[in-house]
Amino acid sequence: MGLRRAGFDGNARKEIKALYNLLFKSGLTMTEALAQADQQEWSDAASLLLQAAHHPSRKGIMMA
Repeated sequence: MGLRRAGFDGNARKEIKALYNLLFKSGLTMTEALAQADQQEWSDAASLLLQAAHHPSRKGIMMA
């Protein structure tokens, strides 16, 4: 719902959801999921999520 409210179109929301599922719900380690995600082409919106996963904050929840 938040992505819709933020103005993302249906295709962008679909790609973000697919990438999220790959990174966090696929059962792969983060390193494996990132390697698999890097082999695909993503929209600009999904690429932002992928960038954040590659460069986690010290205080963030993502771990490479």
